[in-house]
Amino acid sequence: MTITVELSYYPLHESYEKQVLAFIDTLQNHPDIKVKTNGMSTMIQGPYSTLFALLENGMKPIMAEDQTNVFVAKFLNKEAFDYVH
Repeated sequence: MTITVELSYYPLHESYEKQVLAFIDTLQNHPDIKVKTNGMSTMIQGPYSTLFALLENGMKPIMAEDQTNVFVAKFLNKEAFDYVH
C-alpha cells in the first residue's frame, strides 16, 4: 500500500535551518520514496512500511536530543503527488 505523508519539522533552537535541511536530505536520498518540499512542509510518498521505518529511524535520534523539536504529520492512504503542484 502506498501512502503520502505531509511532514513539518520545527527545531526550536538556533541551528534550526541546518537541522531541517539535513533531515530533508536524508529523505531525498532514500531510493524507494518520492519527496516534494515547499516553504512549510515536506511531502513523502512510498510504501507504508518503508515510510514508517524511515520516519522512525530519522526522528528517533532527533527526539532524543536535549533540544526541543516538534514534528507535525498528516497521513493520507493514497498517492497524492498527482494532485499537489
